[in-house]
Amino acid sequence: MKESSLISYAAALFVSLFPLQAVALFAYGFDPTTPGFYGFRTDQKGNFTALANTPFGGNVYYGAMIADTKSDALYVYDASEDNPSIQSYKVDTDGNPTLVYTLPYTPPSVPDTFSSVYLPLISPSGKDIYVVNVYTPPGELSYTTIITVLSIQKNGSITYDPNEGYDLNGGVQAIAEDPSGKFIFGCLGTENYTFGYSVAEDGSLTAIACPQLPDGAVAGTLGFGPQGKYLYEFFQITNESPQLAVYRVENNGALSAIPGSPFSDSQGRFNCDSEFVVDPNSKFAYALGTIESVPTTGIYAFQFESDGRLTPISGSPYSLVQKYAIETVILMNPGGNFITVNSGFSDNWVFEVQPNGALKERENSPSPNIPAINCFVGSK
Repeated sequence: MKESSLISYAAALFVSLFPLQAVALFAYGFDPTTPGFYGFRTDQKGNFTALANTPFGGNVYYGAMIADTKSDALYVYDASEDNPSIQSYKVDTDGNPTLVYTLPYTPPSVPDTFSSVYLPLISPSGKDIYVVNVYTPPGELSYTTIITVLSIQKNGSITYDPNEGYDLNGGVQAIAEDPSGKFIFGCLGTENYTFGYSVAEDGSLTAIACPQLPDGAVAGTLGFGPQGKYLYEFFQITNESPQLAVYRVENNGALSAIPGSPFSDSQGRFNCDSEFVVDPNSKFAYALGTIESVPTTGIYAFQFESDGRLTPISGSPYSLVQKYAIETVILMNPGGNFITVNSGFSDNWVFEVQPNGALKERENSPSPNIPAINCFVGSK
């Protein structure tokens, strides 16, 4: 049998064994202090019910997770010191993940440093995963980040070139890919540096020159707006109000500031420092940040304007029960009905999204019975 025929046969067998689309909505997460990862069935109101067979993954401590909602594939990083790996799972119609492939994964070598591994991005096509490897020299606060690209094959296996990496001289604060998958942009959290890459068909990256933030600025987060037309970058200069730079993204990936950018807000409503979450209808955006006046962690909510600006929604930011959320993750369900925020260990907040983009916290929020929610699979 020819190689092409073998590949086609393997792909057909893969599809027959694992349905292409789960019929329900499931949520998954992990607690780095306990083995395995957890699974829940959820509805459009943000009610979570633990799956019968949870936790999954056996006696393994996981350090990162990401999902491809188009194919119901789940990817988790096994952080075992002796045999680190990235595992791919297929989710069935009952929410049960089945292990498809295990890729031994060793971060690119950097002498005398500690490495943390994150899975922040999966390409819109579902063909590539971008891994962020952050290195911290012992006893120092400096960082080195190397981005590696994993290629997902049709049969569910994963490959990568351990000798290929994209080196950044600092720790990545945020990274985002535009909805078309053509560009990746990010910012460092220790200095005013913004980086960009164009993405080739094979997932490889080519650097793009980017405008930089003002001297003394520290980036909080960044993200794309509707259809990837605009890039938003939150930052702050010491003793000044938080600011927001808004760039138009040209066809070649070049960034040009829109009129009035950067924008300042004397009420501090641009004080964002986490993932930038956009609702599926591209009307609203959300991010976490510190509410200095309380102090506490809060959810900042914005409305997209036609000229690219972001307008804070009335009532924003929304406080998380008078406390800081440590190791926070903010997610929106695929339908755009609710937002979850977790501390990574003990609490999970659920906010329902109102028609005007405002948030309403559920009565049972926060819940200590739901571990960290890191991704969703399914659509209903």
